[in-house]
Amino acid sequence: MRALALGFVLMLCSASAGALTSQAYTSMQVEVKRGALDIFDLNRRYGVNTLSEIVGYRVDGIARHYSMDVAFTLTQPDYSSVLIRDNQQNEKLLSELVRVRNELSVSAGAEYQQGADAASLRWVGSISESPFAFQSVEANYRRSFFNRSTALGVAATYLSQRAPESYYLDSNFVIRRRPTTINGVELRVLGEQTISEKWKIGLEAGASQRIEERPPHLAFVLKQAYALTDRLFVNLQVGYATELRSVPLKDERGYFRNVGGQVGLTVEPWYDVLISAGYGLLVEDEEDPRTGRWVQVAGDQYAVGVRYRLARFEIRLDAAYVRTNTRVENLRGSGGVRWTL
Repeated sequence: MRALALGFVLMLCSASAGALTSQAYTSMQVEVKRGALDIFDLNRRYGVNTLSEIVGYRVDGIARHYSMDVAFTLTQPDYSSVLIRDNQQNEKLLSELVRVRNELSVSAGAEYQQGADAASLRWVGSISESPFAFQSVEANYRRSFFNRSTALGVAATYLSQRAPESYYLDSNFVIRRRPTTINGVELRVLGEQTISEKWKIGLEAGASQRIEERPPHLAFVLKQAYALTDRLFVNLQVGYATELRSVPLKDERGYFRNVGGQVGLTVEPWYDVLISAGYGLLVEDEEDPRTGRWVQVAGDQYAVGVRYRLARFEIRLDAAYVRTNTRVENLRGSGGVRWTL
């Protein structure tokens, strides 16, 4: 599940860039999970609690049209909540099998923008030992029309991820080995329309799959942002995702489907200070036609955020909390500083 964010609201504000500028940024993020509700996340690690520090550098306006950035992420994972079963169905915690204390990953990207066209390419990957070592490549293209009031875009992602060796018992009580290498693909089509100076809507449709693990799934998201006043903004998001039932299941889990909605409010009480709060509800069900099993889970999502922009600095704090009726919980907090050099 993804936390509520300011991003779509901030698109109501115009931004201009062209001169050569550079930015250094750093942030910290903590994520604490009890259970997991991330079945549709392409790069997921079930039930792993993490503390991450990020340091990055970005340059805009290279040869007028290009931007580049690189960031390093140092993560301290907690694998004590990840259960591993061997081929005799004996259980052990992943923390007993691996001795990794720190994991390092890097992100490098380049962007091109000229006139109505914008394109970007990004690589993210592990550069240290990890039971979930990964690398991914994402490409984006976006074009604006009608004096930038309309925009269409497409994005594609490829992921290769390792997973620790583990086994499970299928519906016929046969012990099977989980894949230790997972390839993932995702394709998204996006559209945005500015209705007026105060109202903007967006629609996203996507398809993705962790090929060795799950059937492909389709997802649709509708977003709206509206400026109630010059200092008060509201945003609304509804989404639906479902796995294709025409594709056979590949593990002991059934087919997943979820539907949810989120509403957020952002206020600018003082110049360059943004405070946001949001609430969302997600209903997820799992159905296994092999056993007739059907389970439904409902979760509440809460989010708060603060942004403060100075002449050369931007400071942000964000927190999000999810709790379901089955006591699955997810707490995420982050804070960071961006400095324009």
